[in-house]
Amino acid sequence: MIVTRKRAGKFIKFLPIIILLLSFATAGYIVIRDWSSISLFTKVIEAPAITNLEPSSGAVGTEVTITGSGFTKTKNAVVLGPNDDMNGYVKNLESKNKRTIKFTIPDGLDACSPEAEDNGYPCSAAYPKVESGEYSIYITNENGESNKVTFEVTE
Repeated sequence: MIVTRKRAGKFIKFLPIIILLLSFATAGYIVIRDWSSISLFTKVIEAPAITNLEPSSGAVGTEVTITGSGFTKTKNAVVLGPNDDMNGYVKNLESKNKRTIKFTIPDGLDACSPEAEDNGYPCSAAYPKVESGEYSIYITNENGESNKVTFEVTE
């Protein structure tokens, strides 16, 4: 609904700003240049997606490059798990171009998730050892979680 009011010989249009703000509060932000022109700018959030893992196998200490999209410049985490019940994290990874992340296969996994650490929740002091076998790998960051790919840790 558009409400108009005559002022100084001109019709000025007013949108119900409160409804507009509530409707788009999670979509982005609103710029009001003047009362006759209101623009809505949305921020598109792209969830992480992995398109390539190079190499797809290697021993502890191997440097791995993940290529994809939806990475953030900072605070990306690689999640490694031999199964969905026991995941470990390689945290605070950077992606300057938001398309590649490099990390090294560690000898032990940090069992504390980034969310738990950020919120001050207690974490296990145990660092599960990385042994040979297949591990699912995915990226997590403020944009969400990526698809899973497989990495094989060799002797």
